[in-house]
Amino acid sequence: MRRSRKCELGVTRAVVDTNIWVSGILTPTGFSSQVLRLMADREFTPIFCAETEQELRETLRKPRLVRRMRFSFEAMNQTVAALLAFGEELTVREVTPVCRDPRDDVFVALAVAGKADYLVTRDDDLKGDEGVREHLAAAGVRLVTVREFVTVLDEAAANR
Repeated sequence: MRRSRKCELGVTRAVVDTNIWVSGILTPTGFSSQVLRLMADREFTPIFCAETEQELRETLRKPRLVRRMRFSFEAMNQTVAALLAFGEELTVREVTPVCRDPRDDVFVALAVAGKADYLVTRDDDLKGDEGVREHLAAAGVRLVTVREFVTVLDEAAANR
């Protein structure tokens, strides 16, 4: 484990797919931006690893996103650092192939290794794969959509 910062209020742990982080950064409205708000409000602890951090950095460096966001390299690094500051970074030692798309295996492995409560994704390959769902469920991880995750956290906050 390289970096660790525990969530002070929320005890919920979640692995959030890269496309949700990017969407939340690009669009100030919608469920993805609400995930950023909930993270900032310490309603959950996001879990990262070197591979998911690298994917986020590479995605934010894509020329079409750089043009759209008008981000400098420095601003992109600051944005990623801010996200990581709210989370916990782990080292994933073993990635078991369970997904149709091998690039998704690291998210599943991270959720299991990090003892996440949720894997939050829009990825239809993950959401529609019963083998992935069963693998995660066996480790106590729920695979949910962005909308489901926001609803769960908002309800938990309302009940406190």
